[in-house]
Amino acid sequence: ISLVELTAITYSDKYDNESLTVKKFIDHVNKISQWVVCEVLNRRGVKEQVEMFSKFVEIMIHTKSNRDFCSLTALFAGLN
Repeated sequence: ISLVELTAITYSDKYDNESLTVKKFIDHVNKISQWVVCEVLNRRGVKEQVEMFSKFVEIMIHTKSNRDFCSLTALFAGLN
């Protein structure tokens, strides 16, 4: 995402036409966060849900240490 594209989306009402890259990024983050929610809630019992939640927290720690803030944000959105 270029700075020009990001500022164009910030100060414009033409979201769909001017920033396809930003739209794709937002869609990707939303898909990951929805997947995280489904993975946690599809577990049968509370204990299994807590284990899955904990697994995602561990993954978030690794993404933060790798400075992968895109994935970290997506995972956080799913657990939030």
